[in-house]
Amino acid sequence: MRRLEPDRTGEPAGARSGAHGDAEARRRAARAADRSATIIGLLLLAPVVLWFAWQGAWIGAKVGLCHSSACRTSAIDTGMAVAVYGPLIAWVLALAASILRLALRRTAWWIPPVALVVAIVAQQVGGSIADGW
Repeated sequence: MRRLEPDRTGEPAGARSGAHGDAEARRRAARAADRSATIIGLLLLAPVVLWFAWQGAWIGAKVGLCHSSACRTSAIDTGMAVAVYGPLIAWVLALAASILRLALRRTAWWIPPVALVVAIVAQQVGGSIADGW
């Protein structure tokens, strides 16, 4: 019969007390729930961000509404770029931050909602730039 070597707690490895085993199971379940919530959030955020980028592209339609002398095309172009690329960049950064935090075993469920807020703000700022503030 093989003897179990003690681990750093002094207990033989594999001979966990009930409370310690329950805490470990709860931690594993919480990590799995966090991972699932983060992945679902990122997957749901992707089409929303693409929709925001498509809407941001329509800011360029303002060029047809203004007269050639009264139009600031550089402001419209800048606003359109912010409205189109801002949400996309927010999603890519959210993806990278989520992967990093999950790899470090930190909670990451909150990253997709924050990225959604950043995407909305980027689109609104882009529209404001195009409007000339």
